Amino acid sequence: MRVIFFLMVLWCSFSAQVWADTPSKKRIPLPPLEFGPADFGNIRGFVWGVKPNDIRRFEQATFFDEVEQEDGHLAFFYLDRVLGGRTLLNYRFYKNQLWQARFDFKKSFERPRHAIDEFMKAQGEIEKKYGPAQLDMTWVNETHKDYPDDWGIAVLTEDLKIKAVWDTPETNIVMTLSADEFEFQWQATFTSTALSAQIEKDGQGGAAAILPQTSRTEALP
Repeated sequence: MRVIFFLMVLWCSFSAQVWADTPSKKRIPLPPLEFGPADFGNIRGFVWGVKPNDIRRFEQATFFDEVEQEDGHLAFFYLDRVLGGRTLLNYRFYKNQLWQARFDFKKSFERPRHAIDEFMKAQGEIEKKYGPAQLDMTWVNETHKDYPDDWGIAVLTEDLKIKAVWDTPETNIVMTLSADEFEFQWQATFTSTALSAQIEKDGQGGAAAILPQTSRTEALP
């Protein structure tokens, strides 16, 4: 009986050692969930011009919808959390090439001024990769202009619109903060400079001509 017990203990020890020495399966690197570091693709680890199947295969966010327009151009929608808030992510393709990605931020704010804080935080994150932005603040009513703590209220009442723009050789970025019926509208759109020019050259009437007719935000859970 002692011999059997000794053999069982020896076998368990040997099995544990083999398990510990077995190398774990190497994880496949996937694109980051934020905008992406400076040396990793144009947007979220992808480069402009990749095929729809590349997005389907490697995008980690939750798939939400796919739209095929009459002219055959595709748009994919994903749900994600970016910068700590729920976000609708939209990939757009022209002739099966990724040419644009848009973030629709749906973050809730306890106070209106927090929307300004989050916009500036996102601006700082994008500037790490693309450099300083050209910031434009358009005042419709200047009542709150001299009171920065009230700028969130100014945006919410549609008295102020904020836009940050980056122009680089490969990518154009436009991030806007505005409001509609007392709801913040916060978006960041990344566009391939080369493919956008190609769209113009092909006579598509500009980028807006091939955008999906809906942002799908009305169906967000």
